[in-house]
Order: sequence, then C-alpha cells, then structure tokens
Amino acid sequence: LLYSPNAVPSADKVKGEVSRANILEMIAAAKAQLGDPYIRGHQGPDSFDCSGLVYYCLKQAGSSRRRYNAAGYSQVSDWEKITSMNNLEIGDLVFFYDNGFTKVGHVGIYVGGGMMIDASSGNGKVVKRSCVSSYWKSHFVCGRRPW
Repeated sequence: LLYSPNAVPSADKVKGEVSRANILEMIAAAKAQLGDPYIRGHQGPDSFDCSGLVYYCLKQAGSSRRRYNAAGYSQVSDWEKITSMNNLEIGDLVFFYDNGFTKVGHVGIYVGGGMMIDASSGNGKVVKRSCVSSYWKSHFVCGRRPW
C-alpha cells in the first residue's frame, strides 16, 4: 500500500511541506526587499519599519495574521516560543530589547547562519546582517516560529 497510487501522506508530512513552502516564500519576500528604505510605520511594498517588514513577508507567504508592532508579534502565543538563539531555525522571527532593556523594540527574520533580514533604522534600509554579535546576543528576548 505504501507505494500504491492509493497511498496518502500523513497529516504531519503535509503540514511540514506546507510550513517549508511558507518559510521559503517568506524568506524570498524578505530578500526581495533588501535595500528598501526604512520609514517608521511603513509596511511596504517599497518602504518598511521592522514590524512592517515582518507583516509584509508573512502576508506574501500566505499568513492572515494582522499587523502588530515588534512587541505584539513577540507575544503571539500560538507561535512556538524559542528561548535560546542556539535553537533558532530559518524562518523564525527574532525579537530584541530596546536599548533601555525595558521592552521589545525590534524584530527580524532569521535566515540561518547567524543572519537575519530586518528593516534597520540605524542603517536606514532593509539589511541582511548578523544577529549573533555581542550587541544582538545581549538584547535577545526570544524567537517565535510562525509556521
């Protein structure tokens, strides 16, 4: 039966394939925005703030999640919470404290290899950069797995 035309993939396998496809679409959407200007409050398609970029990329990958700020996305309880940077996977959202360490002030999209894509106010544009430098490690709050 396993190799017959009547074989049906398990629900877990189907869910995994859909998740991988969504992650790849989200990462592709983020890469396509590299270099676009940072403008606070913008959510694309030609300019972004950090949470606006996340919203745009999630939407391009088929998510119907509404627009939140970085702190709001960090609290979405139906997304798996990642408490260690060592456990991040491609497609996870990464959240960082503001410089006062009082609240979540920034979000990026983890693309693997210690790198994230984010809309950077300091750089004035969407960038791909390390998220495992001492600065980012000290500001790390958590990750969330949206798929």
